[in-house]
Amino acid sequence: MLTSIADTGNTGDGTVTALSTSTKLKKGTYEIKIIEPAPDGGLFQLLNTRGKVAGVGTVGQAFEAEGLSFTLQDGTTDFALNDRFTITVESTGKMIEWNPSNTDGSDTPVGILFDVTDATDQDSPGVMISREANVTTEDLTFFDGVTADDIQVAREQLALKGIKLS
Repeated sequence: MLTSIADTGNTGDGTVTALSTSTKLKKGTYEIKIIEPAPDGGLFQLLNTRGKVAGVGTVGQAFEAEGLSFTLQDGTTDFALNDRFTITVESTGKMIEWNPSNTDGSDTPVGILFDVTDATDQDSPGVMISREANVTTEDLTFFDGVTADDIQVAREQLALKGIKLS
């Protein structure tokens, strides 16, 4: 879940539009802060979940950093120094099928579903192995069209979590 809220003390009445995510996004709270106000524009910085500057953007132009993409639109009343927006990123806890060609976060495997779990038509409960396991590759079912190179990439990414595919 992804939400954007303007600070109640803001002078400007602009909005965050076209808010979307990519694969690098981390859960938590991000902050947009106006650092250089200007008529019908200005500069802002995005602070990441650790409070560090992730990037500087221009009001009215598309911006992307650390897995967040958005446009901070100017409103009728211009932004003032230190006007802020909070972007909250929450996890739904739902998993989707890994595919390295996806761009929604599912291009990086985070675990392996244990036993048959079919969520094709609706959500379905399941059990996931997310760390420290040895799994036989032949026992796994992959997406249609998976290649040996795809499986090797998954093997390397899962190894970082202590999941060994043999």
